[in-house]
Amino acid sequence: MNVRRLPIIILMGTLLAGCASFFGPSVKPGVELANAGDHDGALAYYQSIIATGKVTPEIYRKAYVEAFQLEKFSMADQLFAEAIGTGNEVDSMQTLALRLWYQRALTAMSNEHWITTQTATDKISSMANESRQAKFCQHMLAGKTLYDKGSTKQLWDAIGEFGSAANLNTKSGLPYLWMGRTRYKNDRTNYDAALKEYDRALSLEPNAPFAKAAKVEADNIKAVKLKMKKFWGN
Repeated sequence: MNVRRLPIIILMGTLLAGCASFFGPSVKPGVELANAGDHDGALAYYQSIIATGKVTPEIYRKAYVEAFQLEKFSMADQLFAEAIGTGNEVDSMQTLALRLWYQRALTAMSNEHWITTQTATDKISSMANESRQAKFCQHMLAGKTLYDKGSTKQLWDAIGEFGSAANLNTKSGLPYLWMGRTRYKNDRTNYDAALKEYDRALSLEPNAPFAKAAKVEADNIKAVKLKMKKFWGN
């Protein structure tokens, strides 16, 4: 963000907000700043309008997105609380927050950032504990915990958790990736069952952050399968 532009951005927001009683505050300057990559400037613009008190639900939503984009989560929480407190389209704000936190959870899982995943899951659960998004994340985390513990029973239970997650988000390859890993950890000779899960994961999300590692793991399993096939002569 160009600091020298900040007073101009704030003044622009204040002046435009002055016309709000006639037209409603314009989001266009904020959108243009965000599209140019200046998320700090966009957030400052929306905050300047909010400060005038002449604010619309759309302004709150735009400000929330920019705060989230900048990972200013305390500020995002404050904006969420203010919007809800003023009765500004509670459902739309919650839907927006849920979508952003869920995407953050999926990205974190795909990169195996489990602390971030837990934080995002906690946030999602606090907003909508019975939602599909919350349940998906909860099943994935439960499965990962069981996978790490690693007893035969726990690994079978982990497969069940990942399977439940797969039913909740049919477009995600993550549950299948972890079912593949779990099946192979549980039985190092059941190559085909593990590879089937890897193939499903990669067919669903061939360009996901986890895809490169998944391909390497699948190739390693194929190599072991071939080696053992040659060893046994079949």
